[in-house]
Amino acid sequence: PEKLGLALSGGGFRASLFHLGVLRRMAELDILRDVEVLSTVSGGSIVGALYVLFLKKQIDTRGNLTRTHYLDIVDQVQTTMIKGIQLNLRLRLFMNPLGLLRVLLTEHTLGRRMSRLYERYLYGEPVRLLDLDPTYARRAKWWRPGYIPLRAVWFAPEGHDVKGIYQYNAGNSSKLPNLVLNATSLNSGQSFRFSAAEIGDSRLGLFRWDEIETELNPRKRLLELPDSTFD
Repeated sequence: PEKLGLALSGGGFRASLFHLGVLRRMAELDILRDVEVLSTVSGGSIVGALYVLFLKKQIDTRGNLTRTHYLDIVDQVQTTMIKGIQLNLRLRLFMNPLGLLRVLLTEHTLGRRMSRLYERYLYGEPVRLLDLDPTYARRAKWWRPGYIPLRAVWFAPEGHDVKGIYQYNAGNSSKLPNLVLNATSLNSGQSFRFSAAEIGDSRLGLFRWDEIETELNPRKRLLELPDSTFD
């Protein structure tokens, strides 16, 4: 059977705001429920991840949703996005002298600091709504308010692994999209893909989340070795 996918392009917060309009119109037409794959990059990933987090909570709680529920979810995403934009996260990146000193003196990067701001001010609220594993719940509450592993975003029916989302979507009118985050690897220049089920690129290959330690990390370290190592 055919599946409906939605791609959200990049462009920072301007792209995110544009995509909010796309989500709202699809909700009004009652076709947002049919999206089974959500592929995003950059600004599209910001709003795409928020949408999936809020949607997951509703599906976990209610099961199949109505058109009104989808409109409410888009409203939640919009409210959270506007709050984040008004806080000017980029400016906040440079407002913490101790944080900047840490960047200068340690391996802590500006990118990592920015990710913490996103976790706290954008993703903290939807993450707190989810019924997480106690380990992640404690971490989300006290240490990193918006942090959860990507695989925790999937809806896995009881008795199934993360691929249980496919069985769930096949039997329900409200689909939970497989969220695919796309980025460019600075190491290889390849398009790197993150999802709840697998990560990787065309050079490394694709690896399931449970293969990262045993397969991906050793291969990544091997690719980082200079060519002279193999002479």
